[in-house]
Amino acid sequence: MAETQAQRVAARAQQRQATGRRRMTGEEINGVMTALGDLVEVLQEAAPAGKARSGSSPRNN
Repeated sequence: MAETQAQRVAARAQQRQATGRRRMTGEEINGVMTALGDLVEVLQEAAPAGKARSGSSPRNN
């Protein structure tokens, strides 16, 4: 669900860029908050080794 929501948010961001509209709608803000909440839950449940990797960027590997 979070992935679908994130895809919708990304698509709307592209649409805003194409149309010049810069403000997010309430639905878009809710979508971002839902996706972030899901991400926080995944990180909280991650194994310690996974948490350590999540803090590094691909350039540092």
